[in-house]
Amino acid sequence: MRAWVIAGVVLLAACEEASQNILPRPSAPANDWECQPTIARMVPPQAVMDTIFAGMSTRPSATPARDAWAASANWIGNDTMWLSLPPDGIFERKYHKLLMVPLKSGPVTITGRRLDGDGSDRSGMFWANASSANIGSSVDFAKSGCWELVYELGGEQLTFTLKVEG
Repeated sequence: MRAWVIAGVVLLAACEEASQNILPRPSAPANDWECQPTIARMVPPQAVMDTIFAGMSTRPSATPARDAWAASANWIGNDTMWLSLPPDGIFERKYHKLLMVPLKSGPVTITGRRLDGDGSDRSGMFWANASSANIGSSVDFAKSGCWELVYELGGEQLTFTLKVEG
């Protein structure tokens, strides 16, 4: 019986300590939390690297290993598409493009919402079309801030967060 009481006290203490480490909810006022942009650093499949190299005007003299090639980038992806996010997760509004390499063709749906503020701001323009001829997606954020984007292609989604500046 005594062991059960000790185990219960330890469990309660662990839960209390863990609850103190939870980040504030995104709906909290902007000064109560910090935007946590997605830093995925995934290694895309060979087809993605081949697509990127095919579009380069000057190909590298020696093809690097995928791990080495992806090490300095911030890729995120799944079976239908891969996106190259800014290495530090900070997107400059003036550029308007995220590199997206589709592995399937079809319409891409992009939705976005601002996480800072009250979370109701969905203003922005997001557009993409997946094909081997188009490896870009246009994103035009109405305001700087912390934005969550969801890309959907072929029934699969990629969700990530960007800190938008400028």
